[in-house]
Amino acid sequence: MSIQSPAKCEIRSVIRYLVWKGKTPVEVYNEVKTAYGDKGMNRTSVFKWCREFKNGRTSVHDDQRSGRPSILTDDIVEIENALRDDRRLTVDELSAMFPQISRSLLHETITETLGYRKLSARWVPKQLTDQHKLNRVEAGREFLRRYKLHGDEFLRSIVTGDEEPSAILDSFPRNVNCFPNSNMERAILKAASNFAMRGKQPYIDRYLINYESRAQSPVAGCISAVIVSHSRKLLRRLTQFRILSLDIDRRLASGCPQREISQIDHTC
Repeated sequence: MSIQSPAKCEIRSVIRYLVWKGKTPVEVYNEVKTAYGDKGMNRTSVFKWCREFKNGRTSVHDDQRSGRPSILTDDIVEIENALRDDRRLTVDELSAMFPQISRSLLHETITETLGYRKLSARWVPKQLTDQHKLNRVEAGREFLRRYKLHGDEFLRSIVTGDEEPSAILDSFPRNVNCFPNSNMERAILKAASNFAMRGKQPYIDRYLINYESRAQSPVAGCISAVIVSHSRKLLRRLTQFRILSLDIDRRLASGCPQREISQIDHTC
């Protein structure tokens, strides 16, 4: 049984190997026909490539020409769409999906043209998109605005994290005298959930439990503002709403003023 849907560079690689082994053009043609059948490569083309490789050629790809490119723009778009649908596709699987494109050219298209690389067995963009850059600029401007408003005290209220949600930051000692309107009341609460399982919200409930338990501490009464930062807009709004609900109940019971709860979207 012959090999189905071979790429041109694959057959040329076989020819190059057979020429290196010292096979004659006739023997090379017979080998190619046995392996790939009548649809592999005709006799004239086999003899031409045998001559090319004997003369010292090493590349199995077509030479660059001013006419039609080796891969069409439509093919590039289809390849990128396939990767967006399933980022765990391998080059072999993509080669089966696009038999008209050689495996080496397919890999070059993914890594060079589209700018993807393998990370944890998934194709991810090498560079930040324009939207990612815009989100970072907007987040930076928001932090600058708050710094101009509250000065260096704002820097003492920042907590950062990676994936795991962080509880309220105690940016000052527990025995400090707290004043409801002081700049030291400011704190940032980051609840990121990039590892959210499909159809579930594993971190929100755990984070809210931590939030409620920390809200009972003496220091929590000194915090008048909370920033909710979340990578998923829907979950960020849900978290903000539930924090607000918890705060309303606790504040009404204690007679404390309502906290300001805002959100920043700086997903990247």
